[in-house]
Amino acid sequence: MQNSVAPSPVAPDRRKPRSRVSRRTAAVLVAVVWTAWMLWASPPTGPVGVVIAVAAGALFGVAWAWLFGLVLRRIGVPVW
Repeated sequence: MQNSVAPSPVAPDRRKPRSRVSRRTAAVLVAVVWTAWMLWASPPTGPVGVVIAVAAGALFGVAWAWLFGLVLRRIGVPVW
């Protein structure tokens, strides 16, 4: 008699673990934190300053997501 165990029909697939946070969500979080930091570190003197800081935060988030994707592709990690 052999000691073999039949595979379970409900055994999970053995895939590579994926992050729970998408790159887009991470970019939004980075942009919000960066914008909040900029508004706290050097408070604008009017509404135009706030709009500029928010626009710069949005651009920073987009640039971060794009560069992060480039780095992930370059090192061979599947981009999520």
